[in-house]
Amino acid sequence: MIIKEVLSYINDLPFEQLFNDQTIKTIKQQKKDLSQSDKRFLLKKLSEFRSFDVHFTFCVILAYSIWYPDEAIVEARKKGVFRYKAWGFKTNCAEFLLKKIKELYTLISYSDDTKQFINKKLMLSWMFDFYKKSEEDLIKYIKEHHRNRRRTRIGTAFVEESLFKELLAYADTMFYLNSRSYEYINKHKIEGYNHEEICDSISYIIYLYDATIGIKSNCHYIVSAQYVLSDEIEKIILMACKVNQLQEWEISIDYFNYNVKSIEKNLLIFDDTQLFEKSIRLGYVRRNMQEQLFYHENIKRSEEKYLSLSEVGDYIKEKLGEQLVKEVGSGPLSRYRFEFPEPLFDPFQNPDMFQGKFFREEVLSIAHNAREMIMNNKDASEKKITKNCTLNDVVLFQRFFSLMNLIASQILFNQKDSNKVIRSLIPHIQYEDLINILTVFMGDRVRAEELLQLFTYKKDLKLDLQYTPFVQASGGLFFSNSIVSKSNLLRNCIAYSYLAKNQLVNQDDRETLVQECIRIFSERHQEYRVFSNKKFSYCGQNGEVDILVISDQDVIIIECKSPLSPTSNFEMRASVEHINKAAKQLDHCNAAFMDKAFRKKYLKSLNISDLPRSIHTCIVFGNRLFNGYSVNGHPIRYVRELDMILNNGHIYSGAGTWRVWQSEEFKHEELISFLSPDHPLMISNFNSMEKVEQYMFIKGRKVCFETYVFNFVKAMEQYDMHFSTKNKNDTVREKIHSNYEKYKKFNDSRKR
Repeated sequence: MIIKEVLSYINDLPFEQLFNDQTIKTIKQQKKDLSQSDKRFLLKKLSEFRSFDVHFTFCVILAYSIWYPDEAIVEARKKGVFRYKAWGFKTNCAEFLLKKIKELYTLISYSDDTKQFINKKLMLSWMFDFYKKSEEDLIKYIKEHHRNRRRTRIGTAFVEESLFKELLAYADTMFYLNSRSYEYINKHKIEGYNHEEICDSISYIIYLYDATIGIKSNCHYIVSAQYVLSDEIEKIILMACKVNQLQEWEISIDYFNYNVKSIEKNLLIFDDTQLFEKSIRLGYVRRNMQEQLFYHENIKRSEEKYLSLSEVGDYIKEKLGEQLVKEVGSGPLSRYRFEFPEPLFDPFQNPDMFQGKFFREEVLSIAHNAREMIMNNKDASEKKITKNCTLNDVVLFQRFFSLMNLIASQILFNQKDSNKVIRSLIPHIQYEDLINILTVFMGDRVRAEELLQLFTYKKDLKLDLQYTPFVQASGGLFFSNSIVSKSNLLRNCIAYSYLAKNQLVNQDDRETLVQECIRIFSERHQEYRVFSNKKFSYCGQNGEVDILVISDQDVIIIECKSPLSPTSNFEMRASVEHINKAAKQLDHCNAAFMDKAFRKKYLKSLNISDLPRSIHTCIVFGNRLFNGYSVNGHPIRYVRELDMILNNGHIYSGAGTWRVWQSEEFKHEELISFLSPDHPLMISNFNSMEKVEQYMFIKGRKVCFETYVFNFVKAMEQYDMHFSTKNKNDTVREKIHSNYEKYKKFNDSRKR
C-alpha cells in the first residue's frame, strides 16, 4: 500500500471505525513503515490543511501517527493545525482534533510530552470563542461605521468617510505626534502596544474592512478628524491588538513548547526552561542597543562627507516654502494638499547637486543593514530584490517619502487648524503621477514600477502595512507617509519576498556568514586550521561541515545560519526551523567525528595528524536572537560576539569597558569556555534579565505571559564582578542608576 492509498482508505471509513484497533493493525500489515517521501506527502497535506475539511486533516494526523505518533503531533503543531483561529469560525476545528487525538490514546502510544500538549491546548479552547467574538464585533463595528458614515455630494460625485482611511490617518498621527506613553506589560490597554504592534492591528482591521465592505476604485474617500482623534477608534484598535497578541502567545505554546498553568481563574503562559525566552528578549534588547550605538558612533563621522536629508528638507522649505502645501475644499471638507512643483525635483536631476548621490541617513541605513546581514556595504546594497532592483533602489524609492515626511512635519503640522491637518494626512496619488515622481528619484521607470508593485497590497496575501503600505483605491494609491518613510523597507522587502517565495531574494545568505567565520578564525590565529564546506559520508548518510576548526587539542564543528532577524513570533518560526535543522546536522557531524576510525581517516584526507582531540559543536547565528541558548547540547552564538572573543576580548559601552579575556592576550581556552553555557558572559547577560508578566483580561480571566526585561544596572554589576574593568564612566553610570530608579518608582506606582 502506498501512503496515498492508506490515506484514501482511512478517509473513506466511517468515522467510528477509525478508533478500532483492527483498523490500525490492518494498515500496519499492508504497510510496514513510512518512507521519507511518504512523510513529505503527509506534511504537504498538513501544510495545506485550510484547503481540506477537519475530518481529512484528522485522517492525515492518524496516518502519520500509526508509525510516528509524537512526530505527527509535532509536525501538525508546526503547521498551525491546532491554532484556534486558523480554521475560521464555523466550528472549533482545533478543539475537535485535539479531542479526537485524545481518543486515540488507547490505540496509539503517544508520549507524556505529547499528552501534556494536548491537555494544555484543550485548557485554552476558550481562545476560539474569544477570537470569534472579537472578529464578529470588529465586523459588526465596521458595518455600523460604514452605515453611519458621512456622505457628501461634490458636483456629480460623492465623497464619503471611510474607516480604512481613518485608520491610516490614526497611524500617521501616532508617528508624527510621537508623545504617547508606553507600558510594556499591560496588554489590556492600548498604551501596552508599540507603534509596530498598532500598525499590525490596523492592518488586520483594514483587511477585515476590505473583505466586508471593499476598498473600491470608484469611491472618493475622506476622514473624520474628530473620529481619528477620539477614544472610539482606539477601542477597536485595542480589540485587534489583543487578538494579535493572544495569537503571538498561542504560537509560543504550539511552536516553541511553552507551558500553561492555571492559577485559580488566571492563566500563566511561560517557558519552562526560562533560557529560551530570555535569549529572545535579550536578543531584541541587544539589537536595539547596538543599533543606537551604531548610529551614535557613525553619524558624526559621516557629517562632513554626506549631506543630510533634513538639510535638504530645510533647503526645499527655504526655496519653495508654502508652495508645497495648498489649501483645498471648504468647510468640513477643507484640507491641505501636497503640491509637487517642478523646482522640487530639479536638484535630484542635476548631477552637480543631488543626482546619483546618497544622503547621510541613507548611507547609514545601508551600512547598518549590511552589518545586520553580515555583508559588506557593496554586496548588501547590490542584493537583488526584483528582476531589476537592488536594495540601493529601495533607498532611492523611499527618499521621496522621507522628503514628504519632512514637509509634513515642518510645514503641515505647523498649520493652526488641527482638524484640517488630520484630514490632510493620507495622500492619494494617481498611479502614473506617482510612477513619474519615483522615476525622477530612481532614474528608471521600470525599477520604479517594480518596487511600487512590490510594496502595494495584494488581496490574495495578508495585509501588513509595514511590508505593503500602498493601498489601491479611487483610481490611485493611498498610503500613510509616516509608515512608508519610517518603516525599515530595506529589511521588510527582503522578509516580504521570503514570504512570497521570491526566488531572486530567497537565496541562502549562509555563505556570507561562512566567509565571515573564516575571517574571524584566520585573521589573527595561526594556531587554527580552518576549513569550510567540507562534505563527508557517515553510516550511509551524507553531511557537510560549514566550518571546521582544528587545533592541537580540539575539533570545533560549526554550522552557520543567517536568517533575517524576526520581528514577531510568526516570523520567528523560520529562525527556529533554521536552528532545528542546524542541530540535526550537527548531531550527524558529532556522531561521525566521535567515531575514532572515521575521524582518523577524515583528518588524514586534510593532511592533519590524528592527535587526541575533544569534539565541540556550535551554531553560529547571523542575528542576536537565541545567543546563549543551546539545542541538543549545541550552543548558539552570535557571530559578532564570537569575533569579540577571538579578536578583541573587550565589551565597550558608555558606562565603561570590560576585558572578557582572563589575561591581556587571547588563549585557546577562552574560545572553549565561550562555547560553554557557564561562560561568565552568558551568566552575566542572563542574570541581568528580570522576570515580568505581561497580561490582559478576557471574560474575567487574567491571562499572563511570563517574559523578561533587561536591567542594565544589573548587567554593569555582573560585568564588574566577572570581568576586569578597564575604565568606568561614573557620570553615565549615575544617569543609568537614576533612570532605573525612576522606572522602578513608575512601575511600583502603577501596581498600587
